[in-house]
Amino acid sequence: MKPRLCLTAALLSIAALAAGTFAFGQQPVALPPGEVIEKVVCEAQPSQSYALYLPSHFTPEKKWPILIALEPLARGKIPVELFREAAEQYGYIVVSSNNSQNGPWEPQFAAAQAVWQDTHARFPINPRRVYLAGLSGGARLACALGLRLKDQFTGVIACGAGFPLGTGEVPTKGLPFIYFGAVGIRDFNFSEMKELDKTLAGLVRQARDLEKAGDLASAYRRYEWCQADFGGLRDVAEVRSKVAQMKDSKEVGKALKREVTRERHIASLEGDFWGRYQKQTEALESGEGSSMEIQQLTQRARASLPKPSDAPAKLTDESIAAERFVRGLMVLNYQKARDALAAKDFSRARENLRIAIQCAPESGFMYYQLARACVLSKHNKEALEALRESLERGYQGLEGLEKDPDFEPLRETREFQEIVARFGKK
Repeated sequence: MKPRLCLTAALLSIAALAAGTFAFGQQPVALPPGEVIEKVVCEAQPSQSYALYLPSHFTPEKKWPILIALEPLARGKIPVELFREAAEQYGYIVVSSNNSQNGPWEPQFAAAQAVWQDTHARFPINPRRVYLAGLSGGARLACALGLRLKDQFTGVIACGAGFPLGTGEVPTKGLPFIYFGAVGIRDFNFSEMKELDKTLAGLVRQARDLEKAGDLASAYRRYEWCQADFGGLRDVAEVRSKVAQMKDSKEVGKALKREVTRERHIASLEGDFWGRYQKQTEALESGEGSSMEIQQLTQRARASLPKPSDAPAKLTDESIAAERFVRGLMVLNYQKARDALAAKDFSRARENLRIAIQCAPESGFMYYQLARACVLSKHNKEALEALRESLERGYQGLEGLEKDPDFEPLRETREFQEIVARFGKK
């Protein structure tokens, strides 16, 4: 089956559930409100689970809004913790899949389907207030769900990435949901989100153009969408007046031009990094290069990274470009490693994960994945060392390590048992 057909089939499956299973009555709630629950197992699909927060004043006698968060590395507890305070204040149920992560579309949609089905069976959900949130690849998944299942979601919060790449799904017409996007200037998807911002701003201009052309019905609908996004959230009269005052300011115009010029320079510097990486990758694949050259490029980029304590005003163009490249290279090679593992090309996965670790040597998660690739490629000594590094860096995966079948070849070794004994005491 082609990838696009798999994606469509998965989405149709969710749509069918939305029309059928999800409409049935809710089951009694036996989960404590007011605390983050790290793992709720889906009743219909025990292999799927999610993290959960119910407001302390939760009661099954009313219908509640829900935020479904999608995390790129299947760490469900993290977004639930981040949204906890707001969920308590505004009265939202927050959930996040422990299975959905960057990779092929079909498993991601299966995870989203399982969470949707279980939460709608357990809790009284307000169908007009169902929201999605996602980070990076999770943001793309959230947008894909919102575009395909137009009547199921009220809004999407997309952090660090926009709409799905390479699927043709872009916001060329009025969005069927309220959209909020956020990205940091040092994020490797910054340029993409800036372009998306222009696209969405263009939708507002469409309304003005339609009004001038006399197509009042279409213009009215678009203005109505804008009003629905922000009306009632706060008084925007002062902001509107300020924008009008600043619009023709020469100083503002100069500042905006400087911003555009700087972003072009940063993008050019980042492009230089990627150009060198592409050449080195092609040379390596042809047998004419060395992985050492990629390592040296990564080290040079990391040497330019900003310090965590650096204030935004002190960030140089070079440091921003370097950070975007390094973070992007880490994600790229992690995704390549996942694909290689799925294809049972364990040696290739091992090489990709080494590059990912060069980009993020502080990541216990990446060392854990390297250990997996090493075991599967029969490099047991390197696997044991990677496991130690992973747990030394705080990776909380000891329970999974003891049960994961990929690590079976190590389980009876003295070194493995020492690792388990050492970190099991922490």
